[in-house]
Amino acid sequence: MTDHADTMAWIWQRLTESDRIGICSHAYPDGDAIGSQLALAELLWAQGKEVILMNRHNVPENLRFLKNWEAVQVVESVPAGLDVLVFIECTEPRRADLTGWEQCPLWVNIDHHVCNTRYAHLNWVAPEAPCVGTMLYELQQRLGLPAPPAFYEDIYVALISDTANFQYNLKPNTFRWAYELVQQGVSAEELARRVFGQYPERRWRLLRMALDTLQLSMDGRIALMTVTHSMLQAVDARYEDTEGFVDYALKTQGVQVAALLKEIEPSHFRVSLRANGRIDLLPLAQRFGGGGHARAAALVLQGPWEEVQARVLAALEGLLKGE
Repeated sequence: MTDHADTMAWIWQRLTESDRIGICSHAYPDGDAIGSQLALAELLWAQGKEVILMNRHNVPENLRFLKNWEAVQVVESVPAGLDVLVFIECTEPRRADLTGWEQCPLWVNIDHHVCNTRYAHLNWVAPEAPCVGTMLYELQQRLGLPAPPAFYEDIYVALISDTANFQYNLKPNTFRWAYELVQQGVSAEELARRVFGQYPERRWRLLRMALDTLQLSMDGRIALMTVTHSMLQAVDARYEDTEGFVDYALKTQGVQVAALLKEIEPSHFRVSLRANGRIDLLPLAQRFGGGGHARAAALVLQGPWEEVQARVLAALEGLLKGE
């Protein structure tokens, strides 16, 4: 594992030298984004710092049990007057979908995606980490920083969210961090139940509709599912309710790659990709301006549903054929 001790120490020094610190993450934040934002805020609040937490979209409903989640503001533009702006899990600034970030005098980039563009003044990128949360846990441990119990819960939520409750990124350190967090007093069973076992009823109605769209191609090696804007409206669901839907397609027997097309705006689709085995999705996602990891990636496409589906299917067929 790469040693980032000097980088994390330098970043922490610059943060503690600042008075007004902003922390943002990517649009449509997930458990790693929210957990890591709150975890870093807990460390900075313990130092008496003013922290402004912000995202383009709201905290998902299943994460609203985390302490201080209400502190995360929904904004379109980064507020003026910040000394530093920290980007959490953003491979590039546009992933945050916020304006006004350029005015901040110091940018810090903390991420675990191999495709990160190292765009900030200070960059800490650790592709070997299963999530950004464990990077912040390592920072706290190495520097001996005081942290409340909420910090460790935030980190554990980040870890189980980005590994889909230990289905992806299963390296030895993944389990070491989980073990250490439980030793810190984290209730692993309770947090897993809160994150993955307390969904609203509307999610299941939406899932039923999404499963009806399941299509298999290329002798059952490719699975496609779709969630349209009209489907969301029909069951009064939200975009966040689609979290994890793509995994149902991937778990179909014989499927090697799966895609979920989610219509976030009319004729504007976010495509979540998942793969089994040793298939690397990242180059494909990057070809369409997306990013992510080898087995879990995403991209955005615009156009009519039929056209977007055809483009995704052709790309996945080419991937499996080695084109």
